[in-house]
Amino acid sequence: MSCPRGEVEEEVLKRVRPSSEEREKAKRIWRFVRERLEDVLKARGVNAEVTLQGSLAKDTWLSGDLDIDVFVLFPREWRDRLEGAKELFKEAFRGLPVEERYAAHPYIRVMVEDVWVDVVPALKVPRGSEAETAVDRTPFHTEYVRSRLSEEQKDEVRLLKQFLHGIGVYGAEIAVQGFSGYLAELLIIAFGCFRRVLEKASHWKPPIVIDIEGHYGGVVERLVERFRDNPLIVVDPVDPRRNVAAAVSTRSLAWFVAASRLYLRSPSIYYFWPPEPHLEPHYLLRMAGERAWRIVLAVYEMSGEAPDVAWGMVKAAARRMQSMLEERGVRVIDGEGVYCEDGGLGVVMLELEEYPGPRLRLHVGPDAWSGERLERFILKSVERGDVGPWVSSDARFYSLREKRIDLREAAVKAKPKRGVLRGVWLLGDAILEGVVDEGFCRGASRRVYEFIAKRPVWLEAVAGQLRSPQLQKAS
Repeated sequence: MSCPRGEVEEEVLKRVRPSSEEREKAKRIWRFVRERLEDVLKARGVNAEVTLQGSLAKDTWLSGDLDIDVFVLFPREWRDRLEGAKELFKEAFRGLPVEERYAAHPYIRVMVEDVWVDVVPALKVPRGSEAETAVDRTPFHTEYVRSRLSEEQKDEVRLLKQFLHGIGVYGAEIAVQGFSGYLAELLIIAFGCFRRVLEKASHWKPPIVIDIEGHYGGVVERLVERFRDNPLIVVDPVDPRRNVAAAVSTRSLAWFVAASRLYLRSPSIYYFWPPEPHLEPHYLLRMAGERAWRIVLAVYEMSGEAPDVAWGMVKAAARRMQSMLEERGVRVIDGEGVYCEDGGLGVVMLELEEYPGPRLRLHVGPDAWSGERLERFILKSVERGDVGPWVSSDARFYSLREKRIDLREAAVKAKPKRGVLRGVWLLGDAILEGVVDEGFCRGASRRVYEFIAKRPVWLEAVAGQLRSPQLQKAS
């Protein structure tokens, strides 16, 4: 594979390749979990197969991010009984910390040593195209990737995954709407290595179509029609009905394209590990400047919601509030909703073009020859306290009418389902009143910081070298 790595990539690989100690620990935990499950299944007379899935099974996992996915494959006659599988799993791990989780089927997480292991029930089907749920399809993903990736390419996947993570677009969950681990693996399979993926991505323009196995015979129009509104289309090699990149938002794709171009121009470790954002409140206030009184924060209490559900609710609330303000003539230049999982808070952030105080709007009245209409216009203008009325050279009357923007009303009407509005602030007031502090929105504080800074932390970190005289001359 003629895909040389630079110094930065070699340094990254030193950090992200799992050590021999990590590998031994992973094997030890996997053996323990498998044996516990097989013992219970045998004792209960259940014919099911315990399998290792995910990045550990494919050997594309990152050092320090041991994520163990164990899938128990049941025969199809268990289709209507899979909810009960979690009781078998709990029996297998009695005495250990266990949490119930819900996806396509209920599953559990069990703590073994200091690692959470997902134990997931799935149906055993003959091929991926017959999968009834995403979890039923997973074993085919694992087998496909293992059959197509060389040992060297596994490191290329690690580079791509860490790059995606560093620029903030790694993960298909609604909080990120970015690139899944499986999608990263397929991109390496499609293009060979990390640098080639970036070279291709730097020239992407939606809709982008990638069909590794040629399921659609190169007929791009069929794919675009089938997966309309998806900016990136990557046909699942094991199930051509599915777009692996369906979760990737236009925003995440745009940042990946931009970061790819900038990295190829000037590589830096900061694309992979950007510095932590500086969240000291008065630093944020200085950074935002006058904009601090044009950024609206609506904060909702949302404790008790599952994270994915809460993220979806807050994002929808942000869209609703933005739409309401724009209907009232307020220009919203940016908007985002984030969920602060640690505190159970939903935060809608909107940046307005102007300070959202009372505004005077020109009100056009009738001309002087309009009889009673003119009289009503003048009387209402005086009654409301308008500026005016005055008459122009064409004999038409005008006034300036005050139009108030009720941010709280908009926040109440836009609130997430089952959310309770805690308050609405302008960012500057929220900082001065101590609402926004260094601990504000733990778990999503990087998103809050980047909304205020109006650029991602990785771009802030590399800005200096992008301004270097050599690069400016090259551009």
